[in-house]
Amino acid sequence: MKKLISTIALTALLVGIRPPLLAGTNPAAQQTATQQANLFGDQANPLQLDADFMAQINVPTQGHFTLKWEAKDRWWRKIVMGDFQQIEIRNGDKLYNSRNVAFTPLRVRELISLIEFAEGPEGLLAKKAKQRVENGVQMTCLQVEREKVKGERHELCVNSATHGILSDEWQELSDERRREQYTEYFDFGGHRYPSKLQLIVSGIRVITANVDTLTTAAFDEKLLVPPKGSHRAPPMCRYETRHSC
Repeated sequence: MKKLISTIALTALLVGIRPPLLAGTNPAAQQTATQQANLFGDQANPLQLDADFMAQINVPTQGHFTLKWEAKDRWWRKIVMGDFQQIEIRNGDKLYNSRNVAFTPLRVRELISLIEFAEGPEGLLAKKAKQRVENGVQMTCLQVEREKVKGERHELCVNSATHGILSDEWQELSDERRREQYTEYFDFGGHRYPSKLQLIVSGIRVITANVDTLTTAAFDEKLLVPPKGSHRAPPMCRYETRHSC
């Protein structure tokens, strides 16, 4: 029993989970969790991330994602997907949005969730852990639940050797089965980040994103000037980097 608890505590901390009574028992593991979870939270230098992606709408549609980031409340983001284009600007407590249609498509919101890998303030509680092999990789998988959302159970799997997050799978109320997958990790600024990210919905791969570049880059203050015709998001849109209205 002690070995099982130790495994749960270690693995949970590696993926940023905070099981009560166990969190904080392994400083080295907590550091690893931080390395995976805070790419857009604690960088000392501005960064730029570019990714090409393919989204399944009515037909496969190509797109490009660009994020120019200085701080969690100072960033510029542009997404082009087929004929759709959207620019978002966060400057302090103000968020501006400029797009060429009246709403943000679902696939774009899902893409943002993928790119913001391991982000989000929601706490997770570990229920149980199990070992399995998938595609030749030994994994440790945890059944977890969000602290304030009962019934929404996720299965979070990590590479047992490298401790990198491999997948996050859960059931939607609509009976859709969703699975985010992360592979081909690389080092950046003391963090580990996947260069290939995928979303699979009910067995269908609906988004595949490939990171082209992730590098430190000077942040141009002019990017924070709202473009002509942009709209300020209402207060209910609580943008950190995780959510999109």
